[in-house]
Amino acid sequence: MIMAGLPLIARKEASIYTQLPFTGHMLQRMAERNFTAEQIAYVLRHGKKMYRAGGVWFVLRRRDIPPGDLRNNQIARMVGVIVLVLPAGVHTVYRTRAPLRHIERKAKYDKRT
Repeated sequence: MIMAGLPLIARKEASIYTQLPFTGHMLQRMAERNFTAEQIAYVLRHGKKMYRAGGVWFVLRRRDIPPGDLRNNQIARMVGVIVLVLPAGVHTVYRTRAPLRHIERKAKYDKRT
């Protein structure tokens, strides 16, 4: 069981993002939207990284998935998943049909600072 503040166990080839803690908000959203920690780690490893609104957004597109993984139905269904990483940790996860358009509409920088 992953709890808020505890790091996600990462593989050797994984990036620094998979070693960040999950926030309480993230754990709640994972439960509501039926995502596992392994799926989040997969998006963080393979997804396109975008910097918007004071955070790092990872978007899993079909072209980001290795060809061998596309045969796995569980991975192919993850196309369109977005994970937001803030300085406090991995903040939220959700799925949308047009993920790049959704992220590109956000402000380039956080206007609160």
